[in-house]
Amino acid sequence: MEEVKPITKWWEQQLDLLQKKDVIVADFKSFPMYQKEFVFPHLTIGLNLSGTARAQYDLHYVTFEKNDLAVVLPNHILFPLNNTDDYHVKMLMISSEFVKELKMRTLSHDYAKFHVEPSFHLTDMQVTHLLKLYDLIQITTEMDDLPNQHEMLIYLLNVAFEFLNVYRREMDEKSNWQHKSNDVFNRFCDLLAMYYCKSHEVGFYADKLCISAKYFSRLILQTTGISAAQWITEYVIVQAKRMLRTRIDLNIQGISNQLGFSDQASFSRYFHRATGMTPKEYRKLEHIDGREEA
Repeated sequence: MEEVKPITKWWEQQLDLLQKKDVIVADFKSFPMYQKEFVFPHLTIGLNLSGTARAQYDLHYVTFEKNDLAVVLPNHILFPLNNTDDYHVKMLMISSEFVKELKMRTLSHDYAKFHVEPSFHLTDMQVTHLLKLYDLIQITTEMDDLPNQHEMLIYLLNVAFEFLNVYRREMDEKSNWQHKSNDVFNRFCDLLAMYYCKSHEVGFYADKLCISAKYFSRLILQTTGISAAQWITEYVIVQAKRMLRTRIDLNIQGISNQLGFSDQASFSRYFHRATGMTPKEYRKLEHIDGREEA
């Protein structure tokens, strides 16, 4: 089993390409990094062709095996653990802006169900069908001079989600309460991605959802097994760690301001309660030199 890998230059090139093309299809033989949480802002649809990978997805342990398909919507927490040497996944990646357009133009799709249960197993025939669709999408993305390329991608991705909805139909037989709770969690994830720098309080998100804080907390806990308060903390800490690792132009006070804390001391206490170390200690552990502290 491979344990730890850094972000590769190849992975960074894929992200740059995604910003330019909005949709790409790529083959992966490993995660871009291990033993570090990250929040990916784009939509990914991964089809496992061989091997096994293990990770935490939204604080739950998951195993991704051959013929599994995972739909990871933007702004969820992924913590890769390891993969086998024969791991191979075909990944369809869609930019966050393109996802917004898809949602507006393909309202028949139930994206919410992928928030709670992002992966499921396919038959060999279903894998074969999806690979053919992936090939069509890849050909379309590579033909930059193709007339109506954008509209063709919208159409092909609409077809892709129709296939996924058919494949998941057997998993959708849930009670009305479960549908309600999944919908609340879906909207909570979107709100958290929008407002984590503004508020870290459960009541704020309950108000945005127009439900009481008590009812909101109960729905999230029963849907995910994790409290709403813990979700907020984990999401803020993931973003804090990301900024501490990557924003070397900012000192701790600057990152505290970016994350919406009233002062650096409040941020340090919040970070220490969640991680057992201060932001400065985390930066030192990661061997990152940020701006000198005032």
